[in-house]
Amino acid sequence: MSERKSFALNDTAVQVLHPLGKLPLIVLSVNGTNDYLPPAARKAADAVYRGGYKRIAASSTRGRVMPVWHSSHNIQEDRPDAIIDAVARVIAQLGIGKPPL
Repeated sequence: MSERKSFALNDTAVQVLHPLGKLPLIVLSVNGTNDYLPPAARKAADAVYRGGYKRIAASSTRGRVMPVWHSSHNIQEDRPDAIIDAVARVIAQLGIGKPPL
């Protein structure tokens, strides 16, 4: 719970210290990570996460939230292809070439 209480403070600190301007940014989001909660609590937790994703994406004028399906909170383990795709998209938006495969 202390981690969740610190989200707002951390979010504000990141936006103040690291404004991204027009740098491309993709925030990967997952669904279903709060399925263990009772329905009312799950709805509230999901709303908090969605709000956080949107706030992080808003730190760049080119930021966006990209949902990742069939993944837990550990996207890097469950869907590494989604991370590779997001990195390739950002590199393409920067116009600096293709990432090595």
